Amino acid sequence: MIQTPADNPNRRLLMLTMVGEPQPGSYSLSNIALAPGQANGCGASYRTITWVNLPCEKAQAAEFPTVKFTRIDSLAVSAAVINRNMWIVTMPAGPGCVIEKEETVQ
Repeated sequence: MIQTPADNPNRRLLMLTMVGEPQPGSYSLSNIALAPGQANGCGASYRTITWVNLPCEKAQAAEFPTVKFTRIDSLAVSAAVINRNMWIVTMPAGPGCVIEKEETVQ
């Protein structure tokens, strides 16, 4: 699904959403935002939300084996900051885990 501006698309924000099944029984929703004509060129960001049928600790180890996650306060939510522009959040959802990954790119 794509949302395009009605006028002057080279100077307006563009949004794109994709839905997929990266693995059987696992579902993913990805959003991409493109902002052309910024002072420093084209700005962009993406956000991917995936549900996997594993407990979060196992999902973290399987999907991001070299990344260290930290629990947020007393919640069952964990986060990993990869760098200034990228982070990952995991949280339980039923028998599985929701993984959200966000990044700002240029």
